[in-house]
Amino acid sequence: MVHAKKKLNLSETQLRYMVPYVDMMTTLCIFFLLLYGLFLAYKTDVETNEGKLMTSQVTAAIESDPELKNSAKIEVKKDAIRLSLESSVVFGLGSAKLRPATIPTLIRLSEVFRSLPPEYGVIVEGNTDNTPVFYGGDFTSNWELSLYRALSLIKLFTDYGNNPDRFAAAGYSEYNPLYPNDTPEHQAANRRVELVIKVKDTRSLEKPEGNRFKK
Repeated sequence: MVHAKKKLNLSETQLRYMVPYVDMMTTLCIFFLLLYGLFLAYKTDVETNEGKLMTSQVTAAIESDPELKNSAKIEVKKDAIRLSLESSVVFGLGSAKLRPATIPTLIRLSEVFRSLPPEYGVIVEGNTDNTPVFYGGDFTSNWELSLYRALSLIKLFTDYGNNPDRFAAAGYSEYNPLYPNDTPEHQAANRRVELVIKVKDTRSLEKPEGNRFKK
């Protein structure tokens, strides 16, 4: 008597292996998601602490100079610290030469930059109002004046031990105003040099925010 060969139920066999496999993969996914969440929390804490330290160091350097203390503004953003200095305090009218009285404070600020982690860079941005430069002066346009003011600060920072590859210069002339150039006070506020401290991005520099005032 010939016995019929029993058919193997593949679907039942696969199901026996599939259930523990799915359980294992689900557990692993949850485990790696937890690890990634812990990494993000740690990274955020480190960046927050670094930002607080940089802010306190920059503030301490500025507060050592009574004149700069009253004219400088420090703005803490999510990914950067922006230090704004009034041009009239740092430079003479229509000039890119640093005022001797502010140089000691700028040297202290240079020491702060020297202590930054290597991945941080500083973008120095020159800005003017819409008043034309003096005819026959050192510069032919506000473009030149704003850029050379930025370069003057970078030269001082590199002369006092900073690596040149930490810095970038930008000159925005009169085209990145904080306010309309309609009063002497607004023009004075628009004449400024801003230092943006942030993690270096080799692809592009931080773009200006454009006209920040509302018409």
